[in-house]
Amino acid sequence: MRQLSYPISVDANKFEFFLNDLVAASWVLRETTHSDLIGGFLKLHESFMKRLGRENKGFFTQVPEELLLKVVRGWIELYQLTLKDLGSNFPRTSHSLDLSADGINWSERLNVNATGLLRIDSASRYAEFWAERSIRTLDKYRSFASRKQFVGSNAYSGYSNLVVRGEFLMLDRMANGVPSYDMFEAIVRERMRNEKHLKDIALANDWSIVACSETSIGELILLAEKIPQGLFNHDQQTLV
Repeated sequence: MRQLSYPISVDANKFEFFLNDLVAASWVLRETTHSDLIGGFLKLHESFMKRLGRENKGFFTQVPEELLLKVVRGWIELYQLTLKDLGSNFPRTSHSLDLSADGINWSERLNVNATGLLRIDSASRYAEFWAERSIRTLDKYRSFASRKQFVGSNAYSGYSNLVVRGEFLMLDRMANGVPSYDMFEAIVRERMRNEKHLKDIALANDWSIVACSETSIGELILLAEKIPQGLFNHDQQTLV
């Protein structure tokens, strides 16, 4: 089977993030029954920090164990779901291109072709964003069921396509991509109709608009109109 070796003319920092996403994907698909789930997660996180050359400041040790366990389980479930969506849309077949990085054929391991794995940052960020915010706010924690329902929807896929084509990109204050769910939640709640509304959304959330083509706002509005009413009402939703 043909293989694509990564990185492909990208800087080392981006490659390390990409590799972390791949390693995390492999971990969530095989470690869900780990007897010490928190310990396994902390070791995984430590390895990520070392790969990125960053200091582990021990943030997770300050989180109550019961909450951390629930968030880790939720992160695993969301990432499994977004990976399943990638595999459905970009299946590994006898005719598809495999992606290899750091000496590992990740297409073979994750059963997703090279085209799909080049989108893994969005799949990873979708679960990661929820986990990060859930530790800090109850509202984000309660959005779990809606986020599961949103994966694979027209809005979820359409947003990914806009980002991949370079037509739209919103970053949070840590310079990470804003996931589709959170972008559309803001669009629906603020009733976005034009570029000014989009700028207001970015300002209110401390986000930055990096790319926005002439047609992307119209596409986002059309996609938002197809989202079921009440999806972003988290108050009565079941927790993890």
